[in-house]
Amino acid sequence: MQSKIAESSAVAGKSPAAFYVFCTSTFLSLLGTSCIAYFSVVFADYGMSASEIGLILSSALLPAVLGTLFCGSLLTRFSPFQIALAGQALTLAAHVSFFATISNPVGAAASRFLVGAGFGLFFPAGLVYVRSLISGPNTVFMLGIYTTMITLPNFFGPGIAEIIYRTSGVGPLLSAFAMPHILSLLLMRFLPRSTEPIRSSELLGYVAILRTRSILMPNSAITIVGLMWGFMLSFMALYLEKVKIPATVFLSGATLSMLVSRVTIMAWLGKKPKHLISGLGLVLMGLGYAVLPICGSNPVAVGVSALVFGLGYSTVFPVASVWATDQFDPAQRGRVTAVFTAFFQGAIFIVPWIAGAALKAFSFGEVLLTLAIASMIFGAYVMTGGSEEHTT
Repeated sequence: MQSKIAESSAVAGKSPAAFYVFCTSTFLSLLGTSCIAYFSVVFADYGMSASEIGLILSSALLPAVLGTLFCGSLLTRFSPFQIALAGQALTLAAHVSFFATISNPVGAAASRFLVGAGFGLFFPAGLVYVRSLISGPNTVFMLGIYTTMITLPNFFGPGIAEIIYRTSGVGPLLSAFAMPHILSLLLMRFLPRSTEPIRSSELLGYVAILRTRSILMPNSAITIVGLMWGFMLSFMALYLEKVKIPATVFLSGATLSMLVSRVTIMAWLGKKPKHLISGLGLVLMGLGYAVLPICGSNPVAVGVSALVFGLGYSTVFPVASVWATDQFDPAQRGRVTAVFTAFFQGAIFIVPWIAGAALKAFSFGEVLLTLAIASMIFGAYVMTGGSEEHTT
């Protein structure tokens, strides 16, 4: 492999190799943290309650959201590549810190806090960086491939984590998942680094972006997606453990469905009206969750619900992302992307706290059904209420 795949011209979209190497690096980095989807089981084995687990997993909320918004400002001083690299390095440090903290609620929350900070920097910077590598009519499709690398680790990670933890314990589990982080950072050295900071004499402020009516729908849609995805990453393993179904049935099934749909139908879907595809995705995610309280002890039903959920998720994120950001010129997209991802990450990291508190009074089934109904109702609204003003 060359010491550098390309010079700055590659960043303008002239080197497909850079795109695929960055996809691989992103996959490895997120594979390193994918085991956290299984940590609710680990924390429960240490005697922690559902509310404590929720607080630990939600401790990433503040640093993730603030890190994302801070990233929007950093993009005017540093290149997207530099910020993405810093975010990955911080995430690795956070993962390693779990060796000392995982059995202690306060310490584990601190480690999770650092994970949120690292991801808060990496995620929006990575989206801006990868957008500089792709262009043309297949932008939604290629962006879908990249965002698949963010969620694909859940196809492998939780199942592998479950096997390692049950056979060898928590130390080998953390060691095994530290290696992908290290490989990810090593791969980053082969990527073009000469991208410039995003400069503009009249950058939009965050308040102005939030007041832009045309991005209200995609931002709202991605918030619902974050709530649904966040529950899957935090409490789905514990829920399935209670109904005697391996966590990998849902987690891997949803991710496999997402992957297959993105490499088959996403190029076609990406050319359809964005409000229609986004709304349909939310409805499918809701249907996937609605099956679980009814047939949650049946492995086949859980597998089918996972496939439906994964198909829904695969359509919403890339479409809503392009829907929100393509309304602005490239110089403005850094902060717009930061706002978009702040909604997504904020929802992901707040739902463990909300669910943990709700589980004191309600069953897992009732919580799942509430999320399902909310997603289906809002999805139907997006599908029928989208207008030419919103489709860009």
